[in-house]
Amino acid sequence: MKALSVRKITLIFIVIFAVFSFYCYGGEVWGLLQDQEKIINLIESNPVAGLLGLFVGQFLQVYIPFIPGPILIVVTSKVYGFLWSVILNISATVVASQLAFTLSRKFGFPFVKRFVPDSLLCRFLAKIERKGIRFYLIAYNFPSSDVLSFIAGLTSISPQLFLILSFLGRLPTVIIFSLLGDQRVHSLLDEFLKFANFYN
Repeated sequence: MKALSVRKITLIFIVIFAVFSFYCYGGEVWGLLQDQEKIINLIESNPVAGLLGLFVGQFLQVYIPFIPGPILIVVTSKVYGFLWSVILNISATVVASQLAFTLSRKFGFPFVKRFVPDSLLCRFLAKIERKGIRFYLIAYNFPSSDVLSFIAGLTSISPQLFLILSFLGRLPTVIIFSLLGDQRVHSLLDEFLKFANFYN
């Protein structure tokens, strides 16, 4: 009973600290997340810590909806290039998704309802029932797709198959946004357009 009280007190303290921190610094953090140049400048000042920070940010965005995953992909590509962007972002999101899947499989509906609204939960479960594997491959490329990782844990899909589908489903979005951020791709596109215009 005493241990339970200690856990409750600790949880309350963490919540109060989080609310206080968001009240004091939430605006600055939100502004930073919305400003690519600020993120890039911060990363370039410490590339190693920046790489770790981007991985953690991309991992957390599976659980915290307001973290802009696509912006983090573009920023990663601008600073570290296309290849590293794909490796880092697909790794972070797949690992986070697999953890969400595992936790949902272990703790069931009560856990999932903390992250997924009832209306979205019912709609996604119905689509999974109708479309099966195809739905996983398509849905990860649309907004609100991260909740699929939680919902999948409630279905009969195996962890191994979910891992494969999560990787394949997320890969197109990661590749597209990584291409958008890579300056070398932009340069190649500019050269191609110049070449094409030269022969017009």
